[in-house]
Amino acid sequence: QDSHNPVATSELAVMEVADLIVRSRRGIIVAGNLRTRPGTSPETLASAISHLAQSVGFPIFAGVQSGPLRAEIPAIPYAEHLLKNRLVSDGVRPDLVLQLGAPLVSTELPAVIKNNPDARHVLVQDLYPHERADPDQTVTLRVNSDVGSFVRDLTDHIEMSGMSASSELAPLVYLGRELGAGMPSIISEASSRGGEDGGEDALTE
Repeated sequence: QDSHNPVATSELAVMEVADLIVRSRRGIIVAGNLRTRPGTSPETLASAISHLAQSVGFPIFAGVQSGPLRAEIPAIPYAEHLLKNRLVSDGVRPDLVLQLGAPLVSTELPAVIKNNPDARHVLVQDLYPHERADPDQTVTLRVNSDVGSFVRDLTDHIEMSGMSASSELAPLVYLGRELGAGMPSIISEASSRGGEDGGEDALTE
């Protein structure tokens, strides 16, 4: 079991996380396994997270378990592939990571968090007993809440309060789109080279 950092109640956490968002300059949203409660569809949750991200100007790093969120705006297309590039991964340097859902199953997303120990790391998740949602012990604020409810409350609080926020990392969305536009030719080149002479590596360069 994780050694818990203080777990904030949802109401207090909304105000604290909103303040962190406003004060940050290089904030990102990272999505892991997004659990939904009865009556909430994955598409509805993805839309709520997208609304929050657009309200605060944060890019979304949507992990493979985040379902339809990966197709929402402003999720970064091919985010894991982008982070395989050392120039990109070293240059991200977030000062705030808002993680929605756990765990993060890729190696690239946890590495961004672990390699930036000065960043505030907020984890929002319905926490189960004995669940290792923070294996690297990087979380600075844990919010034991349904992700959808918290995201909607946080968005409402920010918009109703007239808070202004943005992130210098928002252009990563456009970088991901450029990679996506070139992906068919990358795949074609990898296929033509064959499996034994580096075709697989061409997808991860």
